[in-house]
Amino acid sequence: MLAVLTAGLVACTSDKPAAPAATATTAAPTAAATTPAAVSTAAPKATGASGASGASGASGASGAAATAAKLATRDTPLGKVIVDASGFTLYTFKNDTTAGKSACNGGCAATWPPVSGAGTATKSADIAGALTTITRDDGSTQIAYNGKPLYRYAADTAAGDTKGEGVGGNWSVAKP
Repeated sequence: MLAVLTAGLVACTSDKPAAPAATATTAAPTAAATTPAAVSTAAPKATGASGASGASGASGASGAAATAAKLATRDTPLGKVIVDASGFTLYTFKNDTTAGKSACNGGCAATWPPVSGAGTATKSADIAGALTTITRDDGSTQIAYNGKPLYRYAADTAAGDTKGEGVGGNWSVAKP
């Protein structure tokens, strides 16, 4: 990887041709090149006293390989809800009122990680509505269900948790 960066730097700062890119093929792949995008393959990591802030890799592919979001349903005390491939409950935000736009960015997105739209989203047969993607303010994509962007909640630490229901009067579990 260093050879590629050095060759690119030389090409940008010198009149001499850069070394052929073929020399970079011997470099070991980086984690970003081999790690799937953060869609739903791992639980969000919570930090802080409340356990509700901070999410690792939650907003898009960031150069990582695209991964398809696979949505399904799960029976909970709140009824049947939409979950990601790891069984984590997905939510909608009442303040998402503009079609194709998320109102949850910055610190909000750290607590409520958006479901990445990298790759092609699929759903189980019992989810009747339409899945689409939107482009977020940071340029990443996010899955939307029936036009509503989908999020996870950082304080949900186990599959099936529904701790985000009703938070601030603005968050609801996504229902099929």
